[in-house]
Amino acid sequence: MAIDNFTLVAASGAVICVLGFVLFYMWRQDRSAPWFGWLGLSYVLGASAAILLGTRASGPTFVNTGVATALLLLCFGCMWTGARAFERRKAVWWALVMAPALWLSSFLIPDFSNMLGLRVVIASIPASTFLLLGGLELWRGRFEILPSRKAAIAFHVSAGLFFAFRIVSVGALPFPLGGLSIHPLATAAFNFITFVHAMFLTVLMISMTKERRESTQRTLAESDALTGLPNRRAFATEAERLMRRQKYNRAPLALLILDLDHFKSINDRFGHDAGDRVLVEFGAVLDGALRRDDFRYRMGGEEFCCLLPGLTIREAQATAERICQAFQATTVEVLGGSVRGTVSIGISSTDICGYVLEDLLNEADAATYEAKASGRNRAVVAIAKPMAPATPLLGNVTDIRVAKLRA
Repeated sequence: MAIDNFTLVAASGAVICVLGFVLFYMWRQDRSAPWFGWLGLSYVLGASAAILLGTRASGPTFVNTGVATALLLLCFGCMWTGARAFERRKAVWWALVMAPALWLSSFLIPDFSNMLGLRVVIASIPASTFLLLGGLELWRGRFEILPSRKAAIAFHVSAGLFFAFRIVSVGALPFPLGGLSIHPLATAAFNFITFVHAMFLTVLMISMTKERRESTQRTLAESDALTGLPNRRAFATEAERLMRRQKYNRAPLALLILDLDHFKSINDRFGHDAGDRVLVEFGAVLDGALRRDDFRYRMGGEEFCCLLPGLTIREAQATAERICQAFQATTVEVLGGSVRGTVSIGISSTDICGYVLEDLLNEADAATYEAKASGRNRAVVAIAKPMAPATPLLGNVTDIRVAKLRA
């Protein structure tokens, strides 16, 4: 039985149109996801183009070929714009309009409607470009870790390469795969490839949206609402993973426990709002004093913690000194006056404690108590052995000795 081209095109167009309306519905339910709207519009335009192309034999060439292909190019432009929207970038309106406009202006070429090979080349160039650009947009956002992102990029690139393939096969394969006379099997193959890409891109965009929401919710659950820093839960999740990585690489890891001095008196004298402002300002001091790759957490109350991958105990000491000095020099204006705070810091490191997180925490915590007891506004480091038998000891922390490094 002969395969009817119009039936094939109409059937695939109808299914893609249904997908488009489903995506429209999802966008209406969640206006914070405009990419669903763009992708839905893309599918409706693509389905409309498919219907017009399927009636090529019974209508005017300019409408059934020219307008239909212009709608198809606009469809791919909307897919690219949807990818931009997912990455929170604005639509490039001139590019959306330019590609269909240039295609329609090609009909000014004498006898252009009969140049099937040339039409395939001119239409495939922007189609391939839009699809590859969609993959590029998603690749640019790769630092937001989403499990489905790589697959979505791959399908954009695959679709773009498919249309680029039409250009090189223009003289070898029948239309719509190439530029030779139309053949039902080529139409069936083209529709199948298009349908598969549309289905998978829909599933992957939905999946990435779900993954982004889960990531956002997880971030909120692991963030301190006041300072914006990760909280104790985030520390529990990340510290063990970081410890394993440093141990595998045989690289040092330093840990700081930071406790603001006389914080209760600030709250009692100036109110809790003033205390909150001091906490926020201290978070900013940490951001200014630490490297981009360092980890900082608010553990609760006035206690903070920092993980410093790659730093030796001496380098961590220098960092802690810098934090002390920066915070002491910071003035926080509050209702009723101004506040200057200080911080006591305990330092431990894998250089002296090994790669056991509990040991790092215990020794840094004990060093913090020593910093409080010896006058506050200082950093104290836990050292595995005293530097010399005559070295005066400030205290005994389990089996690790603590020496004051900053008076």
